[in-house]
Amino acid sequence: MKKILYAMGDSFTFGMECLGDFDRTLGNIELAFPKYVSDYMNCEKYINNSYNGASNDFIFKRTIFDLMELERQGVDPKDVFVIVGWSSLHRIEIDGSRWLEQIPDFMAGDLKNDPSWPREYTDFGVIFANPGSGIRLTVKDTVISIDRDVIPFCTHFLWTDVVQIETQEARIIALHELLKAKGYDHVFASMCHPFLKTRNIDSENKNFYNITTSSFYDFAIVNYPTELRKHNHFTTVVHEKYAEKLFEYITKNCIS
Repeated sequence: MKKILYAMGDSFTFGMECLGDFDRTLGNIELAFPKYVSDYMNCEKYINNSYNGASNDFIFKRTIFDLMELERQGVDPKDVFVIVGWSSLHRIEIDGSRWLEQIPDFMAGDLKNDPSWPREYTDFGVIFANPGSGIRLTVKDTVISIDRDVIPFCTHFLWTDVVQIETQEARIIALHELLKAKGYDHVFASMCHPFLKTRNIDSENKNFYNITTSSFYDFAIVNYPTELRKHNHFTTVVHEKYAEKLFEYITKNCIS
């Protein structure tokens, strides 16, 4: 029996919109699929450190740093089960303060007191950029926009198969090997889309749940299309059903 279930991922792993259309609040993590898996495992503690809009770089490094912190607190890796929900390839994090420098005399502290500002900036000083982020600020006559300032460069130079596929393969392999070496039982899943074009990921690895063939979104839209929320996420019905399938897979493959 595991004492702790730790989850990291993007908005699907976070459970965005479980509480209602457009809802991004922290209460959603209590209705996200990792919570149901935690309950099925009878874990004593549930930690879901996922972020809405998270990039795969962010997911990779925060998983490592969060687990290192648990170890510093005296937690034995053998007492932890790890769920990682990998996101879309087309995401990146940028230095939020550098982006905000475009606004004269802008005080970053004001943003940290604004509950509507992205949590990743408040917590880590970064902003997630993706094709649908649309973050835009207007202060007096100055307008700054992620879509205008960041997305065109990323689309042309970074968000291509040449750059992204092997980079993501390396993240998956490296994190899997690290967790295995440290003794963390774990499972990886694809959230937005399956990793179809991979040449280096072993699809038969029991720690990879349908990672090259399906995704959380695919499962939801095919089986429960009426549970789709207005911002392209899903109700808690989908999360509970996905958790059942995932827990069945974990049990069948003796991962925990």
